[in-house]
Amino acid sequence: MIDFDALVLAPAIQVFGEPATYTPDGGSPKAVTGVFDAAHKLVTVDMGEESFHTAGVSTTAPAFGIRMKDFPAPPEQGDGLRVRDTDYVVMDIHPDGHGGAHLILQRA
Repeated sequence: MIDFDALVLAPAIQVFGEPATYTPDGGSPKAVTGVFDAAHKLVTVDMGEESFHTAGVSTTAPAFGIRMKDFPAPPEQGDGLRVRDTDYVVMDIHPDGHGGAHLILQRA
């Protein structure tokens, strides 16, 4: 089996990552490194059985790409993240199935 975390995630975060401070809700701050960007996501809402009964919704939100193994416990909604001198709250967690996740953020 290919170790996607070691071959892709770790090198990508080493090259493109930047420091941040992660604070679990009610916990102590921890220095982490991840890839910060404004994510663009297309969400399709199924409105029926036929393919022509769908609607596309486009939205953008800040996101922080992480390696899950860098966290002592999985991130949760409501946790805090400070990156680029701005405080954010984790609104959603999107695991990638390969040891990483995108934390979808909102300004605190």
